[in-house]
Amino acid sequence: MKPEARERARKRARGEAEGGGGGGTGTEGGGVGPPGRGRGSGMSGAAACALSRKEPRQPPGKAMRRGGSRPSEDRGEEAGEEQRWGGEAPLGSERGLRDPRRQLLAPADGKEEEEEKLEREHFRRIINAFRYYGINMHERVNRAERQFRSLPANQQKLLPQFLPHLDKIRKCIDHNQGILQSIVKDCTNMFENKEYGDDGNGKITPASTFDMDKLKSTLKQFVRDWSETGKPERDSCYQPIINEIVKNFPKDRWDLSKVNVLVPGAGLGRLAWEIAMLGYTCQGNEWSLFMLFSSNFVLNRCCATNSYKLYPWIHQFSNNKKSADQIQPIYFPDVDPHSLPPGANFSMTAGDFQEIYSECSKSCSCLKSQTPSLWNTIHCCNFGGNCGPSTELAEITFLCRASISIGKYS
Repeated sequence: MKPEARERARKRARGEAEGGGGGGTGTEGGGVGPPGRGRGSGMSGAAACALSRKEPRQPPGKAMRRGGSRPSEDRGEEAGEEQRWGGEAPLGSERGLRDPRRQLLAPADGKEEEEEKLEREHFRRIINAFRYYGINMHERVNRAERQFRSLPANQQKLLPQFLPHLDKIRKCIDHNQGILQSIVKDCTNMFENKEYGDDGNGKITPASTFDMDKLKSTLKQFVRDWSETGKPERDSCYQPIINEIVKNFPKDRWDLSKVNVLVPGAGLGRLAWEIAMLGYTCQGNEWSLFMLFSSNFVLNRCCATNSYKLYPWIHQFSNNKKSADQIQPIYFPDVDPHSLPPGANFSMTAGDFQEIYSECSKSCSCLKSQTPSLWNTIHCCNFGGNCGPSTELAEITFLCRASISIGKYS
């Protein structure tokens, strides 16, 4: 990893990236892009979580795969979760991330050890942010109550429903916290070849404003990607991309299972999932642990439509037409994530796009022979402005499809 890239990664891990909170959790500005990059800020190299019913053509990097059958009803959720994504496991179970490149690396020197330490700190910091959510939000509501009670009695009487409304928000906060606890449950075992040790279950420390903003933004991302409420926005953002893929790779002229589609800045994975639903081989890439934890939960643990509820708007105390809008719930997922067609090949890689795919493309044997390149087409939604210099991005995009005549970048 280049020194300047490593320095950018460390800054972003501390929440000091240019523009404050650009990219990453994706809902701000409607984007779905990673907030940082590479080792030192979150994870080494590549990691992946893949849903596949057959062995995929894997680019170098970690792979997380889901098998083709669903867990039997009598095994229960816990039985499914015990299979840590090692080899072919049923849909709905978890498998860990592996990084084949780690096996080829020399023993870590001091700099590598420092990066490993930063990774662990970042990983635990994000888990802590998920757990601190309830405390943070209750403090916000308590502050609003104190401000209200400081008003003269005659002014308080003008808003008789304000305090009952705050009590409703408190219940919504507790509900959201339960969902967030489920999302980060056992996430220290997400990676097959890497253990992050004790995740500090018994100790919750104050999280930064930066991390809390990212977490709240991630909750809003559930609306766009996995709820019926977000369908109009999905149609306006994702459908043009899907239409472009279908136009350039029609099923009457292509074997769709051999068309490899890469989706950088995949966020919670809905765009990549929709592409895989059409029969294409699709891999999403995401850096943000806020997104990765959440997408892992949706894609691997949700197996029924609208089985979970969230209150994504309770953080917004202004610009509400009426109080009821603030506590309006959304239900997710609006589709069964396990409903991919037989033989579907869908994966999610975890790590910085520029680091993973520049190394992957430069070392890939396809660039040194006449064999096809790994990717036929690369598509993303509002990602280019969040992933670093455009010249580097263009170079990686070119390398990833250098040996094929058709390729698109949206």
